[in-house]
Amino acid sequence: MISLELRDTVIQYIDQAINLEQFEDWIVPRLPDFLDSFNSTDADIISAIELGLAEINNENWSEEKFRTYLHETLQEVVVLVQVPFSLEGQTSGSSNTTQELRILSSSFEYQVVR
Repeated sequence: MISLELRDTVIQYIDQAINLEQFEDWIVPRLPDFLDSFNSTDADIISAIELGLAEINNENWSEEKFRTYLHETLQEVVVLVQVPFSLEGQTSGSSNTTQELRILSSSFEYQVVR
């Protein structure tokens, strides 16, 4: 699951609330923490950030292209949460089950995938 702190900072950069230098200054000291588990969603997002920063430094991408890339990357992130809902065919009560929420944009829209 992507950490809220990382997601919020990436969204701030996408929405131009912080500039590239501020974004890098925030990310770099936290890299070891985010890369603790190489199979984590945080590590996947950090890898996308590192790729984009390398492309900018090599002058292959503009900042706008980087922001678009990060936005598309966040759209693909799947977050597992516990969501209470009634099971189909059940006559009373409800049960908790794991649902997938896909982050669709920086405006916090989401889609429940059953």
